[in-house]
Amino acid sequence: MWPVSPSDEDGPVELALDLHDLFGQLIGMARAALPQEVCGLLAGPAPIDWDASDPIVVSGVERVRNLAKSPMRFVLDPESMLNAEREINEAGFVVVGVMHSHPTSEATPSTTDLADALVYDPQAVFVQVIVSMQGFAPSIRAWRYAAKGD
Repeated sequence: MWPVSPSDEDGPVELALDLHDLFGQLIGMARAALPQEVCGLLAGPAPIDWDASDPIVVSGVERVRNLAKSPMRFVLDPESMLNAEREINEAGFVVVGVMHSHPTSEATPSTTDLADALVYDPQAVFVQVIVSMQGFAPSIRAWRYAAKGD
């Protein structure tokens, strides 16, 4: 997958992403959760092939309960995450990523986001989508984080 913006070798790389008409839904989820962060699993038609030059396609999103209940952090609830993954699989899709919001900051990964990703996505197989509610107009950016040990 080609980057939209370069990053240092150990940091996240911003990606081109086809949201498949989900922009409004993602913004709506983030707005409804304010002032807390919202999180969810992203669905796509096939697992991401990071060596391909095709854009990543995201076809759906399933909300996952945020155990942190915080405006600065999200923690995926395991039971809610399993239910979301089941819904995605039953619809004929696969999990391709994780989304969360930043209620008051930019759609760039925080230090906490990067550290947490090493725990729940150590091989960096998922796209990470951040919805920023900062300022006048919400924004969405997609990232690939470095794999553990890279």
